[in-house]
Amino acid sequence: SGLARERAEISPVVELYGRYEAASASADDARGMLGESGAEMRELAETELAHFALTMAALDAEILRALLP
Repeated sequence: SGLARERAEISPVVELYGRYEAASASADDARGMLGESGAEMRELAETELAHFALTMAALDAEILRALLP
């Protein structure tokens, strides 16, 4: 049916967006750790924040490609 076809077409975009949202939430958690008093914890937070920023940029590009006709 038409609805099943539409769902199949949008499903990959929904999955990518879910991964983007998860990475965004993890980046927010890392930002929260930046205020920690220990240098080691701050360094870990900075590393994680950089990782999630790259992940989000890659997912953003994948989402845009998935939305192209």
